[in-house]
Amino acid sequence: MTSNICKGWAGLFLLLAVLAGGTSGNGAWAESFDALQSVLGSPDPSLRTGAMEKIARIGGGDAVKALISVLNDQEEDWRIRIRAMRLLGEIGDPHAEDALMGALNEYCPAMKWNAAAALGQFSKSPRVVNALIDALEDRNLYVRERAAQALGEIGNPKAVPFLLTVLQEKSFALRLAAVRALGRLGSPEALPSLQQVAENDPESFIREEAVAALRKIAAEGE
Repeated sequence: MTSNICKGWAGLFLLLAVLAGGTSGNGAWAESFDALQSVLGSPDPSLRTGAMEKIARIGGGDAVKALISVLNDQEEDWRIRIRAMRLLGEIGDPHAEDALMGALNEYCPAMKWNAAAALGQFSKSPRVVNALIDALEDRNLYVRERAAQALGEIGNPKAVPFLLTVLQEKSFALRLAAVRALGRLGSPEALPSLQQVAENDPESFIREEAVAALRKIAAEGE
């Protein structure tokens, strides 16, 4: 009986410590990975989120596994799964790639959008580039837009011909994302198409962005 009460009080103090931001130092029990991982089972979403944030700061393979577990939990609140996604993107561990690429196939557009945003931080993975190129065909406009942005952030030239096709889209947001991504990629291959956009796009703002992209690519080639 006493043991159970002690465990209960220990759990309570742990939750309060997570809420308060914990303590610092090597002996800080509130920052213990095992203790924080136990909080991931709390019924309070704010506590689960706080524990994830601290786990991400601890880092390492166990932290990545714990966050992937949250992401893959279909019973978890979608907002918490999204936060797990973004934390995995910030960590950038290659072991998270499969889980994040899998999230690109979720039904929920918000999940897919955030998966694309997180994958934009994996600059050394050809597999991620391929997944984002596929996402340019997603049925949701916002997901496609974020995939284009992520490809620009990654900077792999393989994305250039696929982004060039996006310049023909009717959507203002998609064309703008493609123009900016191509400017970031800096490939001379994009120059003729960007020149066409700069001269002929019906939206003045996109024409201006295309001019800026052309100047950026030209400057990088000097």
